[in-house]
Amino acid sequence: MEIKYVYEKTQLGWGWQVALDGQKLFYPFGELKGLKRFVKENLDILIQKLESEENYGLAFYACGYNGQSQQEYIDCWKKQGLTVF
Repeated sequence: MEIKYVYEKTQLGWGWQVALDGQKLFYPFGELKGLKRFVKENLDILIQKLESEENYGLAFYACGYNGQSQQEYIDCWKKQGLTVF
C-alpha cells in the first residue's frame, strides 16, 4: 500500500492529509507528526473507512456505537494536533 502525505488548504485551513493508494481522505487532518502517528497506529481503520460504503466517521470505526468512547478518541487525537471525525 502506498502512503502519501499531502499538505493542502481545506475548509479547515492549511494542514496535512493522508492518501492511501491515491485515495485522499479528508480526515484525519492536521499536523504531520500526529498524522504519521495516527496512520501507524490506525492504518486498519483507514483501510476499513476506504472500503466501506457507509459514511461513518473514523471514531465510529475505532469505537463502534459508544459515543463517549468516540469523543475520547477524538479528544486524544486533538491533543496531538489532529482533527478526526
